[in-house]
Amino acid sequence: MSKQKFFEVTKLQLHSGMENFASPSAFGVYKTSGGEALGVVGKDFTPTQPKFIFDQFADCMTIKKLDPADIKFTEIKGGKKVMFSCPVKSFIMKNAAKKGDALSFEVVISTGYDGRTPTSMFINVERLICTNGAKALGTEFQIRFKNVKGNLGKASMLCKDIDTSIKGIDKLQELYVKLSKRKITKKEHSDFIFKVTGIPMDQYANLTKRKQTILDKINESVAIEMKDAGATAWALMNGITHFTNHVASFDSKSDFIYADSGLFLNNKAQKFAIELLN
Repeated sequence: MSKQKFFEVTKLQLHSGMENFASPSAFGVYKTSGGEALGVVGKDFTPTQPKFIFDQFADCMTIKKLDPADIKFTEIKGGKKVMFSCPVKSFIMKNAAKKGDALSFEVVISTGYDGRTPTSMFINVERLICTNGAKALGTEFQIRFKNVKGNLGKASMLCKDIDTSIKGIDKLQELYVKLSKRKITKKEHSDFIFKVTGIPMDQYANLTKRKQTILDKINESVAIEMKDAGATAWALMNGITHFTNHVASFDSKSDFIYADSGLFLNNKAQKFAIELLN
């Protein structure tokens, strides 16, 4: 990818602008091109430039014999958060509908300039049959460098953190195979939708028009996934990710999936699908 796509950030102290009013020990983080503040931070926050993270990530991908040209850079919330992702492994499993279900696993580094978002790593999974993407639940962990003074050099430890993430992919594959084999009943289907959305399917006639519409759209997405993967916990989970990726209304898909209500819906779908295995 072209490094020209990266923005740079700067930290500027905030001032009261009034005589006899001392300036606070607070700073705004801005893109060097100007615009609204990405966040308000303390004096010890040192913004890590996107290019710096990319260079470290690209070096690690090269060591892993992966192509740094595959790294994707994504801005979330106008740059308040950023993500670097790179596909590291693919997997095909035969689902309950006897179809080959192809999955792509990406290692993702995420950081933020809002003063609240830690620098972390997680696995993102894309189901290629329907291009559903979702952050894999339980894979995120804080990595070993932070946006604070003196810690920038620790980005060189990214390779070890990437190793940790890649090792976790095998467990994800095993989990998804189990979900694809777990057949579900109509009651389990109904209970799952209620747990994820809070909307009771058996009270459809009494729901508001808005909730009926949401439920209809979610069930349409679930039906699409069941056609491709059978009546399984795997299809239920992917019915929600189909809805969040392709049906729900959003201004920015990335914001919706990785920061807003789409993220919470996907996380709930994974959580309650996994509970069906117990």
